[in-house]
Amino acid sequence: YSECYWIPWKFFNIPVGSWNDKRNRRMFLDWLGERLGYKNYSDWYRVDHNIIISFNGIGLMRMYNNSTVSVLKSIYPEHEWIPWNFKTVPFGFWTIKDNQRMFFDWIRKQLGYNQI
Repeated sequence: YSECYWIPWKFFNIPVGSWNDKRNRRMFLDWLGERLGYKNYSDWYRVDHNIIISFNGIGLMRMYNNSTVSVLKSIYPEHEWIPWNFKTVPFGFWTIKDNQRMFFDWIRKQLGYNQI
């Protein structure tokens, strides 16, 4: 059946190395987005790692330390993701001063302030 494309995440045991191929990761998220009824990038802010895992994406999540933000930033780099808009941010995110600054710069813009 070499003429058929087999969807790796539909198998009980995903073939070894399937997640190593970035095309498979992208196809999985495209497929998952369809299943979840997502129409645009902002819909992805509702997803969390448990949803991805429930659709057989546990191996994918492990590749990214169970970070939904990291998965989406890697697979959809064309979109500017706002980490704090997700249900959770990666562990240790707020301990990084650059992330704190990025957040306060974002808040400042949202509130229409030109200077601090």
